[in-house]
Amino acid sequence: MHIDAQRKDLLDKLHQAADDAQPPNSKLGWRGVVATVAFAAILLALMHFEFGGALNSYFTSDDLNHVTYAYRMLHDNGELLARTFSTVWMQDTSVEIFYRPLIEVSFAVDQYFSGANPLGYHISNFLYSFIGAMAVLSIARSLAERFKVLHVEIIGYVAALLFAVSPLHTEVTTWLIGRVDGLSTMFFLLSFALFLKLPLQSNAVKHIAGLASLVAFALALLCKEMAASLPLVLFSCSFFMSKESTNSKKMRSAAVESAPYFAVLAVYFLIRYWATGAFLGGYVGAVGEANILSFETLWYRLVHFWKVAFPFNEEVVKRTGGFEDAFRLFYVIFGFYLVVRIRFDRFGANQLKLIGFLSSWLVLQLLPLYQVFMIHNTLAGSRLFYLSTAVISIIAAVVLVPGTQSAMNPTQKRALNASAAVLFAFLSGLFIVVGRLNNECWIVAATHVEELQSQLNSAIATLPEKKKILLAYAPIQVLGAHMFNRYYLIQSMLSPPLLTPDQSKRVCVLEPRFYTYDHFIPSGPLRKKLADSDNFETVFWDTSTLRLTNLSALSGIDSSSANTAGLPQLVVQPGKLPGMIDIVAKQYFENRAVKFVDVDLENSEPKSNSSKDVLVLAFDESRQPPKGMDNWCQADYDQSLKFQTVRFPVDEKFAWYLSKETRDFRVYLGERKNLRIVAARLNDGKTLIPSLEASLLTVRECNDGVRRPIAFPLRFEYDVSNIPGAVNCLFELSRPRSMFQLENFTYRDVRPSKKALKSWTHAGTTGSVEVDRGMFPEDACYQIRAFALRADGSVCGVSTDFIDLGINDRPKGQEL
Repeated sequence: MHIDAQRKDLLDKLHQAADDAQPPNSKLGWRGVVATVAFAAILLALMHFEFGGALNSYFTSDDLNHVTYAYRMLHDNGELLARTFSTVWMQDTSVEIFYRPLIEVSFAVDQYFSGANPLGYHISNFLYSFIGAMAVLSIARSLAERFKVLHVEIIGYVAALLFAVSPLHTEVTTWLIGRVDGLSTMFFLLSFALFLKLPLQSNAVKHIAGLASLVAFALALLCKEMAASLPLVLFSCSFFMSKESTNSKKMRSAAVESAPYFAVLAVYFLIRYWATGAFLGGYVGAVGEANILSFETLWYRLVHFWKVAFPFNEEVVKRTGGFEDAFRLFYVIFGFYLVVRIRFDRFGANQLKLIGFLSSWLVLQLLPLYQVFMIHNTLAGSRLFYLSTAVISIIAAVVLVPGTQSAMNPTQKRALNASAAVLFAFLSGLFIVVGRLNNECWIVAATHVEELQSQLNSAIATLPEKKKILLAYAPIQVLGAHMFNRYYLIQSMLSPPLLTPDQSKRVCVLEPRFYTYDHFIPSGPLRKKLADSDNFETVFWDTSTLRLTNLSALSGIDSSSANTAGLPQLVVQPGKLPGMIDIVAKQYFENRAVKFVDVDLENSEPKSNSSKDVLVLAFDESRQPPKGMDNWCQADYDQSLKFQTVRFPVDEKFAWYLSKETRDFRVYLGERKNLRIVAARLNDGKTLIPSLEASLLTVRECNDGVRRPIAFPLRFEYDVSNIPGAVNCLFELSRPRSMFQLENFTYRDVRPSKKALKSWTHAGTTGSVEVDRGMFPEDACYQIRAFALRADGSVCGVSTDFIDLGINDRPKGQEL
C-alpha cells in the first residue's frame, strides 16, 4: 500500500511537471507566419462556401432603414452625423434607447463606396466575422501559452475554425444589421487579443499595444452596449493567470491590470448619459415589457440552449432529417472521448484553471442577456449568442485537443490523436454544411423584399395620382429570416437610394408596427379601407407565389354592404378524429358578414379557482393559405365556469379575408373529456362593437396608420348606443409606446387594460370627448380606445377599434 501511494505521488508530480512545461515560444518565425497565412486563406474559403451565397442578396428588414439613414448622413452636410453621436440610436426612441453611433458610420462608409449595391455591405459583414475569427485564433493561442497548456498552435486553429463556421452565425454574417454584434465582437476580441500580448512586448511596443487595446474597447462600446463586459472578463483573466500567493493579492493585481478598461467604461457611460439621458437604456414600451421575465420564470429561457446544441433552422432543415441525428452522434462519441481523456490523459491543473476562466467568461457574457436571450427554432435571435460562441469554441478546442498523454503508451496516443482529429473534422464539416443551409433563408427573404419593391413600384405607376396602395399584410419573417416588422422599413424600401424617384408617399399601412406572427390585424380599419376603393387599392404580399395580390377581389368587401340578415345556423357534430368537433353551417355564408363565431361551452368538471385556458377554432381548411399564414384563431375560456360562451374573433385573422365564402369550422378539444360544445352561432358584431372616430379637424391620418395632431385639444366622437345595456362610455389612453393589442393578443378586448395611462368615463351613449396636450406626458406614440359600460360599471360588448396617436413621435427629418 505504501509503495502504491509513493508511485501515485510520483505520477502526480510527473503530470504536474508536464502541465507546467513551457510551451513553444509564441513569437512566430517565417514558418509560423506562412502557416497562419495559409490558415487564413483556408478560413476565408470555408466561410465563403458557407456564407458566400448571400453576398449578392438584397437588403432585408432593418437593413433598409440603415441604408437610407446612411444616405441622408452623406447628403446633409454633417448635421445627421453629429446627431448620430449626440443622441439615441437612429434618433428613434419608440422601441429602444441604444447608443451605437459607430454602426451608422459603418453603413455610411459602405454607402459611400457601394451606394445602393448590397454587395459592398455584405463584404463588410463577412470581413467583420473573418477578422473576429482571426482574433479568436490569437486569443486561444495566447491563453494556452499564458496558462502553460500544450499544443498552443493547434488549440488556436481549432478554436478559430469552429468559431468561423458556426451555423449560429448566419444572422450576424448575412443580415446586414447583424453587424451590431459582428462589429462589436470584432473590436471586443481584438482588444482582448492585444491585452493578452502586452506582457510579451517591449516597453515602447507595450504602450502602443495597450493604447490600441483601449481604443478597440472604446470602438466596441460604440457598436453595442454588450461590450461593457470586457473589463470584468479581463479582471477574471488576470486573476486566473496571476502568480501571486494569495487571492487578495491576485485580486489587487487583476484590478491594476484591468483598471484602464474600467476607466474607459466609466467615460463611455458618462457620454452615453449625455447623449441618451440613460446609463443603461434598452428596449422600451411594449417591446421592452414583452422581454421582461422574473427570475422565477427565467427557467423558460434555458430551453433555448437546445438550439445552441442543435444549431439548424427548423424551417429549412427539418428535425426529422439526418442532421439532428448527426449532432446527437457527435455528442455521444464526444462523451466517450471525454471519458477516455479523463481516464488516460487527465486534465492538468493548468488546463482546469484555463477552463475555469473560460467558464467565468461565458457566464459574464450570458448574464446580461437573461431578459432578452431567446433563440427560436428558426435561429432568430442567435445573434445575441455570437460573442458567447467565441468562448465556447475556445473551450471546445481546449477539451478536444489532447494534453500531455504522459500516462499513455504510443498506441493509445495515436488512437486518442486520431479520435480528436476525426471529431474535429466531423464537427467542422457538419457546421459548414448546416450553416450553408441555414443561410438559404436569408437569400429567400432578400428575394421577397426585392420582388415586393419592384412590384409595388410597378403598381404605383398604374394608379391614379390621388389613389394610394394599402399594403394590408407584409410578412415579418420568411423561413425565420427577418423582413418587415414596421411601416418605416417599407417607407425606406421605397425611398432613395433604394428607389428613385421616392414612392414612399404612395403606400400606406394599417398600423405603424406589425405583430403578425399569428397574422392578426385591426379588422375595423381594414374593412374601411377595402370599402373605400376610390382612394385605396388594398393589396397583400403572397409569400407562396411572390406576388402582390389584390385583396378586394378575394375578400369581396367593397362599398356595398354585406348581407347579414340571413346568417345560417351552425350545426355541431363529432369530427373524424378523436377530440375533434366539427361546426358546419347549413349553407355557405359571406365572410365579410361575420366578425365572430360564438361557441357555447359546457364544462362538467369546473375548477374551484378561476384560471384561463385556450381553445382553437380552425376555418376554411379546404383552402391552403400562403406560406407562414394560419387559418385559425384562438380564444380564452375560464376553467372554473360550468357554462360560458367562448367568442372567436375570426375577422382579426388575415386568412379570413382570403375567400368570399366559408362553411366549415373545427375545434380541437383533445383529451379534455370534461368539455362539450353545446351550440355555436355566427355573429356580425353589430351589437358588440362600439364606435370611436377621430375628428379630421384636429388630427390627420398618416401613411403609417397613425393620427397626428393638427390642433389641440384632440376631439373624438363616440357611439355605444348599439350595445344592449350600455349607459356610459369608458375611455382608455395607453402608456407611451405601449400597445393594447399585446396585452391579450386581440384587437377586441372584453375587459379594460390593467396598464392604461389614463381611463375616464363619460355619461351617455353618444357624444364627443376632448384630449388636451397635457394628457400626454412625453413625446411618443399612444393609443386611445373606448368600451360601453352598463349601469353597474361593467363592460358590455368589446372594445372599439383603437386609434394610434403620434405626439411628436418621429425623429427629426423623418416626420410624416
